[in-house]
Amino acid sequence: MTAPPDTGSEPAPAQPEAPPQLADGENTTFVFTHILFKTPGARFVGAGNDRTPMFAVDLGDAKGLLGIQAMKRQFNIPYASADDKMIDLAVRSLKYVSEIRPGDNVPNEILTGRASWMIDPRHAEIARKRLELQLLATVEPKKVKLTNTKEITVYLEQPENKGKLREAFRVAAKALGRPEEDTAFVLDKLVTFARELAYIEALREWFLQVGAILKKIQWVGKAYDGDRCLKGEITQMRALFMPVSQEYRDIFTRADKLSEDVVSALTTIGAKVKTIREERDRLHGLTLVWRDIVVQWRNCTPDTASRYLETTRATYRFLATRHSSGRSLLKAK
Repeated sequence: MTAPPDTGSEPAPAQPEAPPQLADGENTTFVFTHILFKTPGARFVGAGNDRTPMFAVDLGDAKGLLGIQAMKRQFNIPYASADDKMIDLAVRSLKYVSEIRPGDNVPNEILTGRASWMIDPRHAEIARKRLELQLLATVEPKKVKLTNTKEITVYLEQPENKGKLREAFRVAAKALGRPEEDTAFVLDKLVTFARELAYIEALREWFLQVGAILKKIQWVGKAYDGDRCLKGEITQMRALFMPVSQEYRDIFTRADKLSEDVVSALTTIGAKVKTIREERDRLHGLTLVWRDIVVQWRNCTPDTASRYLETTRATYRFLATRHSSGRSLLKAK
């Protein structure tokens, strides 16, 4: 299988204007009073492959890290004080963003449930076309499996399918308790649903980069064909890669099932949107976990693979920390 192209480091961050208040009346930006938070580079980060929440500051050319509870004790942050609550909110926010600095907005995921990162409009088009194809399937007994957006568009534009799609919209309108001619209502629901699924499509594209890593590891193996130790490590990595990557594959499977019965989904769209956002956030959290590894592999080609020996070993360590049997293999070395 040909390795898919790289598609960017991660979904683009965004800091849109926040609503005026949190539900409990707290600030929607991270405002701290303790002088500690005026230290150069003060920020909250997820450290290591498990993204353990830590407090970080800049120490010249180095980065100082301190555990959250240790930081509270060492700098006498009173329990239940405004700073203590804001620290806890920052820790929660690290599920959604790579770091939190004083003055940042509270992530939209916490404020409104919407994503804090932006997607390309084409991802919304991909999601809508797929929903239309599934809607067509409610009146078209023929099973069609198309994943390419252009192929789906061509299929939907065929005269007989355009007519059947109009019929499917009428059927959906009745199922939603509307007059069958009120297809605009169905379209509005479909667009709303597609807007949420678009984030899943953007993440699906991002994770193609993860899938490409195994192919690139094999290129490194060919570049060091005589290194028996490396060959053994690569064999172990192949064994680890599938169960580790299954972590995000399972989320995509669950997310895709949410729209399999599109008419049913449109009748319970509020609950479906809530679940899609939960799966979106799980996936996006995993992009933060995989991000550094993806970046390290980005420019690897068969011709440059010999330069990626340390990246290969860093990836081995990463996979080992994500899988229990891998950790035991690593300790045995």
